[in-house]
Parts: sequence; structure tokens; C-alpha cells
Amino acid sequence: MTQKRTADHDPADDAIAAALDWQARLERPDADWDAFTAWLESDAEHGAAMAAIDMIDAALDLHREALRDLAEDGDVDADISAATDDVHHVGARRLAGRRWHWPALAAALAFAFLLPFATSWMSPGTVETYRADGGQPVEIAFERGSTILLARRSALSLNRKAQTIELASGSAFFDVRHKPDRTLQVSAGDWEVSDIGTQFSLTSGPAGLVVAVGEGKVSVRRKSDDRAAAIEVAAGKRLVVLANSNRATLSTIAPDAVAAWREGRLTYDAMPIEMVAQDISRYLGKPVAIDPALAGRTFSGTLVGDNGEQLIAGLEAIMAIDSRDEGGRVVLGTSRR
Repeated sequence: MTQKRTADHDPADDAIAAALDWQARLERPDADWDAFTAWLESDAEHGAAMAAIDMIDAALDLHREALRDLAEDGDVDADISAATDDVHHVGARRLAGRRWHWPALAAALAFAFLLPFATSWMSPGTVETYRADGGQPVEIAFERGSTILLARRSALSLNRKAQTIELASGSAFFDVRHKPDRTLQVSAGDWEVSDIGTQFSLTSGPAGLVVAVGEGKVSVRRKSDDRAAAIEVAAGKRLVVLANSNRATLSTIAPDAVAAWREGRLTYDAMPIEMVAQDISRYLGKPVAIDPALAGRTFSGTLVGDNGEQLIAGLEAIMAIDSRDEGGRVVLGTSRR
């Protein structure tokens, strides 16, 4: 039940104080997520308080150097100076121990400093685009405690405020901090992955889709089919959907095989050859197709190499197949066996 506001007491202050306390408690390894979820769902003001703190916390972290400069120049009051010093040294969550700073901090940040930055970091329409066009992955700091590693020759766009990401092509590894009060939506073509906090990899391209989960679980659904049930992919599981079929295959994957490209290798277990060719094409820089004679084949093994030629050579040796250049692409040919 929501408490009533009186002249001397605002229930929102209690919600803010409790949210600050939960923010600190959730940083601990033994955090009680069930209790946090129960608290979050018990009152609408709790969710609003948590969202407000996350927004201020992110803003402080993003602009902490500028805030410290202002404080040193004497352009902000003592409350901002003290809060900024806290953020610089130990993080915004320590403000839980300084409750009397909160009203001044929130107001001053909103009106004296943060509003000038609103168009750049709070606009609901702000979309950032990232590409890993070189030979190395690109790391993206998505939010505090969450990162995205974009594989070579891959591209994605993200909207931080809307908590939405679009993987345009290639592969990415998501290390997302567990937050039951929000759901991260990651789209790839006609598929959407929903997550509240986990580690998973996503690969998307002309050949199809692969979702592999290292920790936690995600929910995967086809956006064009509202009647189809979402597919839950838990830790140690891999979902493969070939573009030329409507069948989704769920199988087991070793934890160290999830986004193994981070370690300079590509590891597969009964992976359709079409998906392997799709991965190799990113390293080669041109399309890799398969001969019709190889359709339906799978590959198990590890390919190691810094370029596409090395990966193709490894695949040829393991599968005993040939490859050939054909019209600006490489075709994985018939078996030598």
C-alpha cells in the first residue's frame, strides 16, 4: 500500500533511502535478489525510486570529472562537492550513508549541471552506432557493471535510455549486470532476446542466428510471430536457427565455448556448416558459401587463426574438404573422403 504524504513527511524520502540501501546491498556477492524483487513489487514508488537513483548514479559516473572541476572552482555548493568526492573515490552508492545530502544533490544535479547534457545522454531518440571494422573486437561500456564486446566485422546500435540494442550483423558478447527491475532487449533481424542480467553471445547473419548462454538465462522470440511461445535459453545452452528453416534447435554448450572468439579461437559442437562458414566470412572479409553437397553437414572442433585463410585451412584439414575461389567469394567444396 502506498503511504500518504504529509506536511512533515514524504514517503518518497523513505523509498529513496531504502533504494539507496538496496543498491549497496546488491553489490555484495551474497545479495538476496528474491527479497529485493519482493520489495520492488510491493509499492510502485519503490520502482520509481530505484530508477531515479540509477539515473543519477549513471549521470554522476559519466560526468564525475566535470563535477569535480566545478567543485574545485567553487561553482557548486558544499553538498555537490561532498557528493562528487564520494563518487570519485567510492561510487555513488555510498551516498546511502549521507541521507541529508539527497534533496540538494538531486535538485542541484538536475538544474545546475545535468540538464545542459540532457539532449546528449537522456534523449529517448538517441541511438549510438558501433562498428568493429578492424581486426580487433570493440568493447562498449553499456551501463555501470555491464559491457558489450563486439566481434570483428560486426555492427550494432544501442539506445541506453530505452535499454534496446540492435545487432545489425556479426557477433557480440553481452556481460549484463543483474537488475530485476529492467529488461534489456537485444534484436537481431526477426529475433529478439530479452535479458535481466546474464552473460550470453549472439550471432546473426544471412545464414541464421545463434544464441549461447554462459550465465543466467535469456528469452528468445520471433518478432513476426506473436503466437509463438518464447524460447528460454539457460546457462550452458545454445539456440541455433538456420535462415532457410523455421526450426530452432536447442543443445548443450561448454561454458568456455561461449564466444570463444574472445580467446582467439572458434569452437563448435555439431554446428551446421552454414553457421561455421558465416563466422569464417567475418575473418576473411568476403562471403564464404558452401557447396550443395555439404548441405546438412555439421562441424565439431576448434579452429585457430588470426585470418580467414588460416581458419579455412583448419576446416579443410578436419573435415577433409576442399575450397575454391569463385566470383569474389570462397566456396567450401565437396568432401575428399
